[in-house]
Amino acid sequence: MHYGYLRHFLSWAVATAILLATAPSSGAAQQCSATVGCYPPVFDIIEDIASFPARTYSVSGTCGLDPNPATVQFRNILSSDVGFYTCDPTQNGPDKLVDDQGTATATFWQSPLMVTATGAKPTPQFVEFRFTDEFLFFELLVTFFVPNVQDTSDSVDARPRKMAIEKLDADGTTWTPLIYLATNCATAYPGVPVFDPRSVNNPYNVLHCRNHEFAGEDPFLDVDNLVSYSPGFLYDASLNLLKNDPAAIAHFTTSGIRLYIQEPASSVPDKSYVMISDVLIDVRCSCSGHASTCGGPNGATCSCSHNTVGEQCSSCLALYNNKQWQIGTTTNSNSCEECSCNGFANACSFDAGKDHGVCTSCGSNTAGDFCTSCVAGFYINPAHANDSLAPYCLPCGCSPAGTLPSALTTCDVNTGQCACKDRVEGRDCSVCKDTFWAISESKPLGCDVCSCNAGGCVGSINLCDKVTGRCLCKPNVQGDTCDTCKTATFNFDPNNPDGCTPCACDPGASVGAACDVISGQCTCLQQIGARDCSRPNSGFFVPKMDMMVLEPEEFTSENVVLRSGSGSPGSTVSGRGFVNLSPINQIDMTFTSQYSGPMTVVARYEIPSSDTVVVVQGNLDLISPTGYTCSGQAVPSGQRWSLLYSNVRFTLRGGVSLGTVCLNKGSVYTIRLSNPDSAFLVDTIFLMPSITGMETALGGRMDLADVNRCAQETMDQLRVNRVNCSGVEYSAVAAFLGGASACSCAANAAVSSSVCDPTSGACPCLPGALGPACTQCQVDTHSFNQATGCTACGCNPTGSVSDTCSNSGVCDCLPNVEGFKCNVCANEHYGLATGQGCTLCQCDPTYSVNNNCDDAGTCTCK
Repeated sequence: MHYGYLRHFLSWAVATAILLATAPSSGAAQQCSATVGCYPPVFDIIEDIASFPARTYSVSGTCGLDPNPATVQFRNILSSDVGFYTCDPTQNGPDKLVDDQGTATATFWQSPLMVTATGAKPTPQFVEFRFTDEFLFFELLVTFFVPNVQDTSDSVDARPRKMAIEKLDADGTTWTPLIYLATNCATAYPGVPVFDPRSVNNPYNVLHCRNHEFAGEDPFLDVDNLVSYSPGFLYDASLNLLKNDPAAIAHFTTSGIRLYIQEPASSVPDKSYVMISDVLIDVRCSCSGHASTCGGPNGATCSCSHNTVGEQCSSCLALYNNKQWQIGTTTNSNSCEECSCNGFANACSFDAGKDHGVCTSCGSNTAGDFCTSCVAGFYINPAHANDSLAPYCLPCGCSPAGTLPSALTTCDVNTGQCACKDRVEGRDCSVCKDTFWAISESKPLGCDVCSCNAGGCVGSINLCDKVTGRCLCKPNVQGDTCDTCKTATFNFDPNNPDGCTPCACDPGASVGAACDVISGQCTCLQQIGARDCSRPNSGFFVPKMDMMVLEPEEFTSENVVLRSGSGSPGSTVSGRGFVNLSPINQIDMTFTSQYSGPMTVVARYEIPSSDTVVVVQGNLDLISPTGYTCSGQAVPSGQRWSLLYSNVRFTLRGGVSLGTVCLNKGSVYTIRLSNPDSAFLVDTIFLMPSITGMETALGGRMDLADVNRCAQETMDQLRVNRVNCSGVEYSAVAAFLGGASACSCAANAAVSSSVCDPTSGACPCLPGALGPACTQCQVDTHSFNQATGCTACGCNPTGSVSDTCSNSGVCDCLPNVEGFKCNVCANEHYGLATGQGCTLCQCDPTYSVNNNCDDAGTCTCK
């Protein structure tokens, strides 16, 4: 390599190094940041140009080719070289512009002679590079060549005296100058501003002319035979012009660069040529700050990030136009933002007036800027809020029958409410309003008015079935127009929510559930009164289930166990006490039946322990000589019913059923009971209506579970302890008897014989008396008197076993105590006050008068 050539090469290398140091890195591609812009590396676009068919180059001519024959001679630009040379187009063709870049001065392209005669105007020459695709132009370095330089001391400027660096416009035809270069800009391009290398106020978009200077104002760039142009360095000291300024980026983005040479270095005709040994054009893929790499056959397709798309990432992805697209900069990535399209659109466009993206082509019948509304004829489905699989929009589905004809295809987008006719309601206008019916498309108001008695309709309004027109009555009202009380109700009242009042006839004491529709009076059984048949007439009663009570102690004087308090209010023992039924005795009771019908014989008992085996056997015999018919069955004279119960009882007190018999009012019967096993106490034998008998009489008008419960409680205990059974017993027994029974209080009663307890038949007895006839004395009284009742026993509390006495008033005394009232100790005994009985006196026979002593045991001494 010639020393002169080496000097030119070094000058070019120094300038290039300086320029590249100020340009973006051309190393490995950087990764795109989410916060700032990213950029592909800078590269020489004509290096290895043969590998890219889309990149081409051309020149206006070559020395030695027509119209310049090969015999044309030229001289060296050097004034000291007087030799002539001839052109060899095979050695100095345009391909030498882009050959081995590492040996910049070894080969060159030579233009034709530009001046044909002394003083003639030069013929312009051009060197043109086309890239097909647009790239962002960063830098141009052109090395002009002086041939046959033998002396390294020679210093010849081979650069043109006047030239332009041009870019190819977007139309692919027009070339626009970026800058003029001249030895003297003032004369070469008069009126064009001269570029000031020391100023930062050289606007890139104003066409300037740059002077060539040797060792002048810009020694690093004014290198021998080197023409350079670096926009990013010349116009912006921060080196970010081509990253942050969209207008500058657009200005320097081009698909071609051209050297337009207007005057050669020498105007001497045989020296008026241009030789270029090397060209470097640094560019970058124009990716708008949104890509760090490029691809494609021409290396011009950006690999976009920041949600951008396009050859140059110059637009946002279809669904990412929520803000205006901008280039990425060194301070902000300006990533495209996704539009809020509710999942129903794949694209949107930015609306500057609204300052947000507007979704396009909303799917699934959605509409609106964000696809959050619905198209006409649809509304937002409320179920979608909780079920993403549910349709977002639903058809309005407005009923033609009930919707205004002018609004049939629309509805409220949020509620789906259609525009209903005056008498129609419902979201889809498919239902008549209350008080209207028979919806029809032909009716201007939608429905007809109901024809009902408002006072009898639900809500006390003119309400009917919206389809059939049938009036919708209150619960207790009936009739086509709801003007009549239903059966078992009365007193039609518009102010009554139920319309009519239930008759509430007693289910057992009335003939049926119906009553008078005006007064509400029920039809009662015999001698039953009150509007609802809830009580007997005066002088009549309905007994409890234990309607015929037999007290065993009234039928025998043997084995009677009297118990204090028996028969008094609240006592669990009826009558005067118990009879002890043991294997060695029996109980016989003869009675006249007060009622007719199937009866259950029940024995109430008391046992000494909770696991005693209770065994009762016996029979009930018809004593009356005449038979009868009972519940449809013939009962002959002499009929005998067997009575039996045998089982372990676990309750100390209770009742057991001995069997069912069928009695006739007025007939006489005898009950005989015995006990072949261990002894126990019998409190009462009573007869109650059989369950079957009560069930038949009630005819299904009562809950039989309640009847059974109260029947069991009646067997087990006295009525004062039965829970919630008063009404049940009244109804069931009234039905069984067919009405109420007359009171039969004897003359022994405290008041008239026409007065008794209406719920039991019990008479108001004189003091101390008890029993149906008020002739029995309570256990602690005796000697019934029709005028005064019974007399208190008056048993001495310390001398008697209890406060009970016999019917004659004799008390049961403690040991060695005497007197009807047990009020004195036996002869020669003392200690009545101890309550333990009396003790034999211990008087000294020698010194005592006798063996008598006072109650303290003191003897009478001699």
